[in-house]
Amino acid sequence: MIIKKYAFISDIHSDIHGLMNIEKLKEFNDPDTQFIFVGDYIDGPYQPVMGGIKVIRYVRKLVDSGKAIALQGNHDTFMTGTADGNLNAYQTWAINGMTETLKSFGITETTERDIRNTLNAKYKSEIEFLKSLPLIWINKNIIAVHAGIEWGENLTTQSEDVFLWIRNPYFYEDPFEKVNPKYHHNDTNKIIVSGHTPTMLLKGEFKSPVKSLKSRISSPIYSSLLKADCPIAILQSDKNDIPRYMIDGGEKAGMKDNLNVLVLNEDGSYVRGGKIKSLVFEQNN
Repeated sequence: MIIKKYAFISDIHSDIHGLMNIEKLKEFNDPDTQFIFVGDYIDGPYQPVMGGIKVIRYVRKLVDSGKAIALQGNHDTFMTGTADGNLNAYQTWAINGMTETLKSFGITETTERDIRNTLNAKYKSEIEFLKSLPLIWINKNIIAVHAGIEWGENLTTQSEDVFLWIRNPYFYEDPFEKVNPKYHHNDTNKIIVSGHTPTMLLKGEFKSPVKSLKSRISSPIYSSLLKADCPIAILQSDKNDIPRYMIDGGEKAGMKDNLNVLVLNEDGSYVRGGKIKSLVFEQNN
């Protein structure tokens, strides 16, 4: 198989029904297109029974077939860390959706030890799959990573926390500017694709390839996120800057069936992008 295009999806957050819509995309049946999942397969406010486990199994099937590559997200490490007895991972998960996720998994235990033991007893293979996933994917022209990178640092020596958690220092030239910050220059000489942050949490202006219009939010007020569409965002310090794409459609923030997909050629040039459900509709009409 010679890969000529990549289709990127991030932050699925247990939305197995939305994810399976990729089978309706023309890219799914194109042998020259490979999917790249950019992390966060579990948790989320709308979880069908076993939703996160079904997402993991579906992604694993595509990875095993060679149709996809998958990366870790921070929410995935909550689960794997808890299974390994990492108390910090357990405590972080406890305030980031663990209760709803365990309920959807059919786990009723309430103590850290019992939760750990039950996770390993019931879902050992899914946990081992998540632990096997890399934190970053790089080819000649494109970088994919869950959250972002630290500018000016060698990618081979950056920490797991950076790849999984970074926000403002990756987005902005001045990470403390609160009004209309300038986006940081992309100094990697590669297109970067990331998720982790729902795009309408971004301050300032950004371009969206979907409508080629500028979207704007005056302040990152969480409640306003639920009314926004969370489109794919292009971050550039100026018109000549190499684009960075952010593709988190806001599923964890409550935006049901709102997954974005971004399709790039192997050289990083843009092919198409938008909501999976919208692209499916466009294909058939």
